[in-house]
Amino acid sequence: MLNWITERIWPRLTGPEPSCPKPKCFIRDNNQVALSEVAQIVSHRLEQSKQRQKTVETKLISLFTLTSVLSVVITAALTAVATIGTIDEEIKIYIFGSALLIGYIAIQIARALWCTISGLTRRKYTQLSSSQITPKCGEIQQNYQIRLYNLVLNQISQHDWVVDRNVEEMAVAHVAIKNAILATYVLILLTLLILLVRIF
Repeated sequence: MLNWITERIWPRLTGPEPSCPKPKCFIRDNNQVALSEVAQIVSHRLEQSKQRQKTVETKLISLFTLTSVLSVVITAALTAVATIGTIDEEIKIYIFGSALLIGYIAIQIARALWCTISGLTRRKYTQLSSSQITPKCGEIQQNYQIRLYNLVLNQISQHDWVVDRNVEEMAVAHVAIKNAILATYVLILLTLLILLVRIF
């Protein structure tokens, strides 16, 4: 229950942040047939990792469109506060409630934007150097292939770790957006109530 309340007020990541994966030896068998199959799997896995990275970053960038929504919400809140002294006494409480809701929506959108920026913060993707990807002096082909495939698989593992951090930030941003949408529904109902009070 407490976690649910916290997420409604200020969504955040829970639990310890996973540490960056340490290099592992994924492949040891130097059978040529097995290595040729591994080559296809590694190539496919590398393409999947690149595609996932691009998709996540594109989704995070698209969340920046909330900036314009935030500016509109803040303008509405300032207008509501500025005109509260000129409105009828019987609907002041409704206007005050609307102003609070608008403020809450602004906070949630700002939180979503903050998570988006955190998700797009440049984290270091490991890159293989020229010395790592070229055969060493006297290194036989099978050993070179095993070493290279292990290097690539470890690189993929580290890239996936970085993308997972971005996905977590995006998940928090989605919670904040949901909160803002729910508050918008309440704001619409409150606005309709104000209109009914003024009419009748």
